[in-house]
Amino acid sequence: LRSSVLPGRGLIRPRPACAARSVSASAGSIVRTFRGAAASSPWRVNPEVEEALRAGRPVVALESTIVAHGMPWPQNLEAALLVESTVREHGALPATIAVIDGEPVVGLDAAQLEALAKAGSDVRKCSTRELPLVMAQGA
Repeated sequence: LRSSVLPGRGLIRPRPACAARSVSASAGSIVRTFRGAAASSPWRVNPEVEEALRAGRPVVALESTIVAHGMPWPQNLEAALLVESTVREHGALPATIAVIDGEPVVGLDAAQLEALAKAGSDVRKCSTRELPLVMAQGA
């Protein structure tokens, strides 16, 4: 899994080359990790996502590469919202994932998604080996 960092805003997002493979390979561990995440967990899970996982409803993890690097503003945000809407129409809950202010977030809210989309190419890419450092720095 590769990630990207937005300096000063602390957004990290998975790169597409590895994201699909990572999600499919670890879907069970994602559910186990996020179901009932402890308050001390480094993961911030959107309450709607956490409730869906607790109830056993389907949740689709979405990486955010296309939002920052795949398309220009505002088409990138429109595409992200369309994908989330399509997931909802098919009975699942979308959960776009990024790291914000050094904290991994599962299920970005509208403001977080828009901030990532507006940042676009200002989002710097980094691999998972830098993720602990970025999280420790709150970047």
